[in-house]
Amino acid sequence: MMNRQANRGELPAIELVSEAVHLVRTAQASSLATYYIGTIPFVVGLLFFWSDMSRSAFAPERCFTASLCLALLFIWMKCWQAAFAGGLLDRVSGRTAQPWTFRRVVQVAAIQLALQPYALIALPISLLITIPFFPLYGFYQVLSPLGDGRYATARETARVSWRSATYSPRQNAIVIWLLSPWILAAAMVLAFGLSRLVISFMPELHYMHGLIWFILALLLMLKTALVFSPLGCVVIGNVALLLIMIPSLLRAMLGIETSFTLSGWHAIFNTTFLFSVFSMAYLCLDPLAKAAYVLRCFYGESVRSGADLRVELKELVTRTGRTLAIMAVVMLTSGSTLAAPAPREAHSVSPAAAQELNHNIEQTLSHPRYSWRLPRERAAVAAEPSLFRSFLEHMGHALQKVVISVAEKLDALIEWLDKLFKKHPRPTTPKTDWQQTVQILLFALLATTASVMGIFLYRYLKRRGRITPTPASVLTRLPNLEDEGTTAEELPSEEWTVLAARLMAEGELRLGLRAIFFACLARLGEQGRVALARHKSNRDYCRELARRAESVPTTEAFKSNVRIIEATWYGDHAVTEDTATDFRANHEQIVGHA
Repeated sequence: MMNRQANRGELPAIELVSEAVHLVRTAQASSLATYYIGTIPFVVGLLFFWSDMSRSAFAPERCFTASLCLALLFIWMKCWQAAFAGGLLDRVSGRTAQPWTFRRVVQVAAIQLALQPYALIALPISLLITIPFFPLYGFYQVLSPLGDGRYATARETARVSWRSATYSPRQNAIVIWLLSPWILAAAMVLAFGLSRLVISFMPELHYMHGLIWFILALLLMLKTALVFSPLGCVVIGNVALLLIMIPSLLRAMLGIETSFTLSGWHAIFNTTFLFSVFSMAYLCLDPLAKAAYVLRCFYGESVRSGADLRVELKELVTRTGRTLAIMAVVMLTSGSTLAAPAPREAHSVSPAAAQELNHNIEQTLSHPRYSWRLPRERAAVAAEPSLFRSFLEHMGHALQKVVISVAEKLDALIEWLDKLFKKHPRPTTPKTDWQQTVQILLFALLATTASVMGIFLYRYLKRRGRITPTPASVLTRLPNLEDEGTTAEELPSEEWTVLAARLMAEGELRLGLRAIFFACLARLGEQGRVALARHKSNRDYCRELARRAESVPTTEAFKSNVRIIEATWYGDHAVTEDTATDFRANHEQIVGHA
């Protein structure tokens, strides 16, 4: 398990996503098959429904039947996703998976049918409002692992799911930003909605060359979708390139023409292609989102039940037993090796027989069938130059290549600008050359973007150069002595001593004794007499002082202070003036004996 944040007991969102990716990668093939058996039929059915309802002339007659089949496929998908996520939760928590009986299947279908359909209405509305979307999305995601029949009723499942969905809202928001297909869908709608808005203002773009139109849509996609869903934008970009390249490769390598290649660039900018790309991206992102919310369920419940500690202890016992078994095998093997009889003395070989054997080996290796195995003979080379001269030669060659490359790029840029702004003869028709106008606008847009980025970079570097380091003393924060996680290495020994004196003067004898004890440990660490570590106990420090050949009075004084601090801090013993005086005297004896 990963380290938790000390103040809130939760994983950072990035580590949670990384652990979710590892959980899906290490899942069994049957587990992933469970997810895709339920999800792929619904995605294919939804894609067919979208294409049929948007293009078919018989859409009104088939709408009711297709909608009913799509609803059944939706419940089918949610039941299989519940089985997938529930299996991941059992694996993470170390529980034994329950058998799938007919009663359990009916119970899971009833729970998913009672709760999941409302997500199709609640999530789009909450996405428009924005604020309620995050807990609602987490709630419907958590219904998958918790709705696998482990709770008897839908009401109890909803109650536990809502409690898990509201755990760590900041972590939930970051997970949604990285993995949610809903955010990706909203980003795609916004990006291509902006492209349609540009078309409405510039109707000539309908007749523009496909490559320029593709570049314009790609720029809008990067400026919007990349901000809303960075990981989803990467996934959907790879999926789109795959769907574009496969028909082109079929035509180039096998001569197979498809409707995609016949349509050209117009095949890309239609709702069916965009929905196909989103569907494949959904199949890639949604298992990761399910795994992330499985981990959120587990860690959220572990705050109350300590289930993560039980899993860690179980793994520790398993690893310890495996290590002991390996050690036993090694010891038995080494014992049998030592008890084995000594090997016989090797037979002596005469020089004539050895010479004949070498001759036979060389003759066999010289055969043409083995010539490819022999290393190439290197020609005699001159003496290697010095290291400094070799470095200068390499640097010269590298600079020469860079200069040649930059000169070629500048030449190409000048040639492109010359072609771009080259004056053409005025056409006889009164129409304006809209293509040249659009090219000029695109060039101006690129130049403006580069200028803005250069200004921001200049201001950032200038502001960064003006920042002066703040003295460390201003940022020093006094630790909380009431916190059990406070350790001696948080302050130097002198500051612990000053803090202890102030607490003693204020009458806080109990906190003052703890500050003096931390000052003692800090001084011992500064003198190199002990090695401070968070995992060490007071008894460990006592044994370490004894191992380092400390004097008997020093060791006894430290043990006396350990008994006092444990009796007053962890026990019910009251701190009196006599106790504080004895504690300070022991402290002076410990730190004064270097």
